[in-house]
Amino acid sequence: MRIPFFKDLNDEKGVFNCTPPPHPNPYFYKFKMRVFWRGSRNQGHEFLRDKRNLLSIHDGYMLVDQLKLKEEPCYLYFTGGVLRRDLSGKGLLLKIDPTNPRWARVDFDNLAPAFDDDPDPVYLGFK
Repeated sequence: MRIPFFKDLNDEKGVFNCTPPPHPNPYFYKFKMRVFWRGSRNQGHEFLRDKRNLLSIHDGYMLVDQLKLKEEPCYLYFTGGVLRRDLSGKGLLLKIDPTNPRWARVDFDNLAPAFDDDPDPVYLGFK
Protein backbone atom coordinates (compact mmCIF):
# COMPACT_ATOMS: atom_id res chain seq x y z
CA MET A 1 0.00 0.00 0.00
CA ARG A 2 1.24 3.46 -0.83
CA ILE A 3 1.95 5.59 2.23
CA PRO A 4 0.72 9.15 1.53
CA PHE A 5 3.15 12.07 1.69
CA PHE A 6 2.52 15.63 0.53
CA LYS A 7 5.77 15.73 -1.47
CA ASP A 8 4.55 12.82 -3.64
CA LEU A 9 1.47 14.74 -4.76
CA ASN A 10 3.71 17.18 -6.65
CA ASP A 11 4.45 14.50 -9.26
CA GLU A 12 0.87 13.22 -9.61
CA LYS A 13 -2.15 14.05 -11.72
CA GLY A 14 -5.60 12.57 -11.15
CA VAL A 15 -7.07 10.12 -8.66
CA PHE A 16 -5.14 7.06 -7.47
CA ASN A 17 -6.75 4.13 -5.71
CA CYS A 18 -4.20 2.87 -3.17
CA THR A 19 -6.24 -0.04 -1.76
CA PRO A 20 -8.54 -2.65 -3.24
CA PRO A 21 -11.99 -1.27 -4.05
CA PRO A 22 -15.00 -2.05 -1.84
CA HIS A 23 -16.83 -5.35 -2.17
CA PRO A 24 -19.30 -4.94 -5.07
CA ASN A 25 -22.35 -5.87 -2.96
CA PRO A 26 -23.08 -2.94 -0.60
CA TYR A 27 -25.57 -5.07 1.35
CA PHE A 28 -22.76 -7.28 2.70
CA TYR A 29 -20.26 -4.76 4.10
CA LYS A 30 -19.99 -1.11 5.08
CA PHE A 31 -16.88 0.74 3.95
CA LYS A 32 -15.39 4.10 4.83
CA MET A 33 -12.70 5.88 2.87
CA ARG A 34 -9.86 8.33 3.26
CA VAL A 35 -8.94 10.89 0.61
CA PHE A 36 -5.38 12.19 0.79
CA TRP A 37 -4.79 15.53 -0.92
CA ARG A 38 -2.87 18.76 -0.38
CA GLY A 39 -5.53 19.95 2.09
CA SER A 40 -5.29 16.86 4.32
CA ARG A 41 -4.58 17.55 8.00
CA ASN A 42 -1.69 15.05 8.20
CA GLN A 43 0.38 12.61 6.13
CA GLY A 44 2.15 9.26 6.31
CA HIS A 45 1.05 6.63 8.81
CA GLU A 46 -0.55 9.35 10.93
CA PHE A 47 -2.98 10.10 8.06
CA LEU A 48 -3.87 6.40 7.80
CA ARG A 49 -4.42 6.03 11.58
CA ASP A 50 -6.28 9.29 12.24
CA LYS A 51 -10.01 8.50 12.49
CA ARG A 52 -10.81 12.12 11.66
CA ASN A 53 -9.78 11.31 8.08
CA LEU A 54 -12.47 8.62 7.70
CA LEU A 55 -15.30 9.66 5.40
CA SER A 56 -18.48 7.99 4.24
CA ILE A 57 -18.40 6.78 0.65
CA HIS A 58 -20.72 9.67 -0.25
CA ASP A 59 -18.63 12.37 1.43
CA GLY A 60 -15.37 10.90 0.15
CA TYR A 61 -16.51 10.88 -3.46
CA MET A 62 -18.02 14.36 -3.16
CA LEU A 63 -14.55 15.57 -2.12
CA VAL A 64 -12.96 13.61 -5.00
CA ASP A 65 -15.39 15.23 -7.45
CA GLN A 66 -14.40 18.69 -6.16
CA LEU A 67 -10.71 17.84 -6.44
CA LYS A 68 -11.16 16.59 -10.01
CA LEU A 69 -12.74 19.92 -10.98
CA LYS A 70 -9.72 21.73 -9.54
CA GLU A 71 -7.34 19.19 -11.16
CA GLU A 72 -5.95 18.38 -7.69
CA PRO A 73 -4.30 14.96 -7.38
CA CYS A 74 -5.45 12.66 -4.59
CA TYR A 75 -5.06 9.15 -3.23
CA LEU A 76 -8.04 6.99 -2.17
CA TYR A 77 -7.89 4.49 0.67
CA PHE A 78 -10.86 2.24 1.43
CA THR A 79 -11.15 0.69 4.87
CA GLY A 80 -11.69 -2.99 5.39
CA GLY A 81 -15.38 -3.71 5.25
CA VAL A 82 -17.43 -4.13 8.40
CA LEU A 83 -20.05 -6.84 8.15
CA ARG A 84 -23.57 -5.41 8.07
CA ARG A 85 -26.22 -6.36 10.63
CA ASP A 86 -28.64 -7.49 7.93
CA LEU A 87 -30.97 -10.40 8.56
CA SER A 88 -32.83 -10.03 5.27
CA GLY A 89 -32.16 -12.18 2.23
CA LYS A 90 -30.05 -9.34 0.73
CA GLY A 91 -27.42 -9.45 3.48
CA LEU A 92 -24.57 -11.84 4.13
CA LEU A 93 -25.13 -12.42 7.85
CA LEU A 94 -27.60 -15.29 7.48
CA LYS A 95 -25.42 -16.99 4.86
CA ILE A 96 -22.27 -17.38 6.97
CA ASP A 97 -21.18 -19.73 9.72
CA PRO A 98 -19.67 -17.52 12.44
CA THR A 99 -17.68 -20.51 13.77
CA ASN A 100 -15.81 -20.85 10.47
CA PRO A 101 -12.15 -19.73 10.84
CA ARG A 102 -12.66 -17.28 7.95
CA TRP A 103 -14.79 -15.14 10.27
CA ALA A 104 -12.55 -15.44 13.35
CA ARG A 105 -11.62 -11.72 13.33
CA VAL A 106 -15.19 -10.44 12.89
CA ASP A 107 -16.69 -8.81 15.97
CA PHE A 108 -20.29 -9.98 15.71
CA ASP A 109 -21.23 -7.62 18.56
CA ASN A 110 -20.04 -4.60 16.58
CA LEU A 111 -21.66 -4.84 13.14
CA ALA A 112 -22.53 -2.01 10.78
CA PRO A 113 -26.21 -1.20 10.33
CA ALA A 114 -28.12 -3.00 7.61
CA PHE A 115 -27.90 -1.13 4.29
CA ASP A 116 -31.54 -0.03 4.43
CA ASP A 117 -31.10 1.22 8.03
CA ASP A 118 -27.80 3.04 7.35
CA PRO A 119 -28.26 6.84 7.68
CA ASP A 120 -25.38 7.66 5.30
CA PRO A 121 -26.47 9.00 1.89
CA VAL A 122 -26.17 6.71 -1.13
CA TYR A 123 -23.41 7.34 -3.67
CA LEU A 124 -23.11 5.04 -6.69
CA GLY A 125 -25.09 2.42 -4.81
CA PHE A 126 -22.91 2.51 -1.66
CA LYS A 127 -23.45 3.98 1.81
